[in-house]
Amino acid sequence: MPLADAKPSPYSKLQQANVELQEELNVAKRKIVDGGLFDLRKGTPENIARTIVDTVSVSRAEALHKAIGMALRVKKNQARQAG
Repeated sequence: MPLADAKPSPYSKLQQANVELQEELNVAKRKIVDGGLFDLRKGTPENIARTIVDTVSVSRAEALHKAIGMALRVKKNQARQAG
């Protein structure tokens, strides 16, 4: 059997997964050093939403959605009362 057809060993699969995870971790660390996952003032709403959804659990994203909606209603009510 030629070596090219040989399946990778479980150990080599773990080594490769480790390398990939280390690369992902390094990207995440760079994002944190560069100012976090997104910039609330410069990022588009779509990019911010995608980052949140990709970063937290579904239930956490839904809770954030609900909390933002409530906070927005409060802010709108305050603006109406002030103006």
